[in-house]
Amino acid sequence: RMRRARALAEAWRVYEARWAVLSRAHSQRGFGLHSALAFDRIPWPVMDPPRHPSELRVEAIRKFLLSSAHSPDVPPRDRIRAALRRWHPDKFTRVLSLVIESDREAVVEGMGIVARCLNELLEKENQ
Repeated sequence: RMRRARALAEAWRVYEARWAVLSRAHSQRGFGLHSALAFDRIPWPVMDPPRHPSELRVEAIRKFLLSSAHSPDVPPRDRIRAALRRWHPDKFTRVLSLVIESDREAVVEGMGIVARCLNELLEKENQ
């Protein structure tokens, strides 16, 4: 159990670090990342990186985002909202511009799944 919590905390650290790189890449017009991002390099909000969009499930996203292994001072609703700001289709187009053409369709599908799951989680939090 403790090992899983440490692994989850490390996965969260990597997730945040990869988002920081993506944000810098976009603001610096790709700095070597332009059109070089593959599906498996997207920082998906799950513990175990998916190989296909169909592997993105609401329960896995919930466990990852709302885990007590990271962000103890951030309420669940705020965690979900922060994730929604990243995964909202209007915002995610910046990341999409860095994705290789052959993976773009899968990444768009995955982004849509994540956004829907996050909206579902937020709805449950608001009840």
